[in-house]
Amino acid sequence: MSEYTKVEKYFLEKLQLLGWKVINQGQMADCDIMKASSELRVLKGYNLLISKGKGRATYYIPAEVLNTPPSVLSTPPSVLSTPPLGLSTPPSVLSTPTLEYIPENIQLEIKTLGKRVNDAEIMKKIILKICLIKPFKSTELAEILGKREDYIKRKFLGEIITAKQLKYLHPEMINHPNQAYITNSEN
Repeated sequence: MSEYTKVEKYFLEKLQLLGWKVINQGQMADCDIMKASSELRVLKGYNLLISKGKGRATYYIPAEVLNTPPSVLSTPPSVLSTPPLGLSTPPSVLSTPTLEYIPENIQLEIKTLGKRVNDAEIMKKIILKICLIKPFKSTELAEILGKREDYIKRKFLGEIITAKQLKYLHPEMINHPNQAYITNSEN
């Protein structure tokens, strides 16, 4: 069946699944429009295709007989699926950080920030204090600070890293999936 086009192969494979015998008639890819139209009409006559549109805009879709999945090939789902043995990742890894890592004095500073922060320097100082404790991902920082991750990255992290006050946990790969930020102790 390698000599047929994708469309022809599709229909021939569907017919084989239904129990039809497919006889190789040679290569059909280089046939003319009249021959192709004739063959499409024959397939339509066998109720294998349904024509849509008129004139040059005519196209064909498979009839119901070609869209019906054969029941002989169906395998019960229990044979195909393996039962889950439990969580693949421990819940402690799945949970997001809370303020439990953050000392009370920094928690108080975060609470006094409010919804809108007008002074970016205050927020940068808090981020530096948080990242001094341990490396934090941008998602974790966003959650702790109650802001969106893209906002934290765009407004604060980029500037702090450029100023070399904050550094990447994985500097060799900036887009590392586990990228985190840590306060640069050299500054």
